[in-house]
Amino acid sequence: MFRKVRLCFLCICSIIICVLIFFSIDQYSRANFNQELMRNLHNTISITREPSSSQRKDADEVFPEQQNRVHDTVIIPDFEILVMVSPDHNQFSSLDVGDNIYCLFQNNSTSPAKSTGVLPSSGSKIFKCSIPENLRDLKSIHPPILTTSPEDYSLSSSSDESLEKKEVFRCLHPTETEILGLGDEKIRVSLQVKDWVVPSVAYYTPPARNLVFPEKKLLCASTMVYNVSKFLREWVIYHSKLGIDKFIFYDNGSEDGLQNVVDGLRGDYNVDIEVIFWPWPKTQEAGFSHSAIRSRDSCTWMMYTDIDEYVFSPKWVNSLEPSSDMLTSLLPSNNISSLSFQKIGQVEIFCYEFGPSNQKVHPVEGVTQGYTCRRRILNRHESIVLLDAIDTSLYNVIHHFELKDGFHVRKMSSRDAAVNHYKYQAWSEFQAKFKRRVSAYVADWTDPVNPMSKDRTPGLGFEPVEPKDWGTRFCEVEDTGLKMLTQKWFGLVSSEGHKMVWQDA
Repeated sequence: MFRKVRLCFLCICSIIICVLIFFSIDQYSRANFNQELMRNLHNTISITREPSSSQRKDADEVFPEQQNRVHDTVIIPDFEILVMVSPDHNQFSSLDVGDNIYCLFQNNSTSPAKSTGVLPSSGSKIFKCSIPENLRDLKSIHPPILTTSPEDYSLSSSSDESLEKKEVFRCLHPTETEILGLGDEKIRVSLQVKDWVVPSVAYYTPPARNLVFPEKKLLCASTMVYNVSKFLREWVIYHSKLGIDKFIFYDNGSEDGLQNVVDGLRGDYNVDIEVIFWPWPKTQEAGFSHSAIRSRDSCTWMMYTDIDEYVFSPKWVNSLEPSSDMLTSLLPSNNISSLSFQKIGQVEIFCYEFGPSNQKVHPVEGVTQGYTCRRRILNRHESIVLLDAIDTSLYNVIHHFELKDGFHVRKMSSRDAAVNHYKYQAWSEFQAKFKRRVSAYVADWTDPVNPMSKDRTPGLGFEPVEPKDWGTRFCEVEDTGLKMLTQKWFGLVSSEGHKMVWQDA
């Protein structure tokens, strides 16, 4: 059993990622709650183990239904719900993908429940359900019941319990004194805002003592992935040959055989890959914060780019084959004996954005071969970060971090390195990619907000309708540099013709 400890973590500057679940929130004014939440979070910096009764209400008093609750439930974008089943609840924790499981909603509406993974923090099994069409316009949606026999139940709509969308917060770890005597027990994390105690699905496990860490990797790569299996082999093979020692993928609920591709890369290319189940949509920044602190003992530098982004240097074009020191050559030496010494904590590499290049479908030889026409100007940068240099707030916005005092940023010249960002692909791929953005700062394209944002597709508007000239858009410069280089490095010639090593056999 997980011990329920009244630890309320309120500072927004650490690495317990609190995904809040709001039950019975109607007993308060939602507007007042949200205003108070935002107003008080930045002023609260303390962690208390046993809060004063005069200052706050007990979590069990505010949310009495939590005492006997078997499942935690969180509503996510695209009218979906995540149901988290405790490993102590044997009836459902042992069920798997092949079992017929349903979410039973108010008014007896049902939808299939898909088993998507297990949360490493709590061991809870995650099931994902779609909210039935006839409930989506309701002001209040109640948490569903998870069942294998929905016909045995009859639910009313009179419950006071309701679902709210998730919110994500970063919280300080408790000190050793605060958790003294708890051993290795998992601690349930709650969030307190003035008199409100709000439960979350977050757990904190005290670090094991006397851990022996393997030798640190010099350069790792971390990114959020969702249904990118068709792109993965090309991206991993390319960057592994250039010097990435380990890949860390935060799986955002992929349903396209991600694990099979990962297993193939491990077996065929001996690539070190770790997959972390991360079911929370639009929390890329939280995932990056998690990777920064979690990987600090195993990786020195971390590259943060997306699967459609390839680091490339014009200085490599005459190399007959890739070398494992190509990416690390972009890193500073941090040689303290140098007269111009500056502690560099982050290397920023600007991006070239490539367009559809008249492709109608995903090019079978890969994105580096199929997309060769780009915009002229450089756009925002991606980063390689020294993990020990990241500020304790772990604050990051779209691939770059705030650094500790004393550390500086090096901005790479495009003559030395750039990122080929295959952003605007064939329409079918682009439409799928932009339907569900992983960053909290980037709106989905049908949301009429931030019309001037650089993450908006220029000239597309808010309707997912293919423009007649889509195939030729964003084409200002024909750039075949990386295409020709990867053909030289990774091309194969056989009786069947030319192909790339990452193409399926």
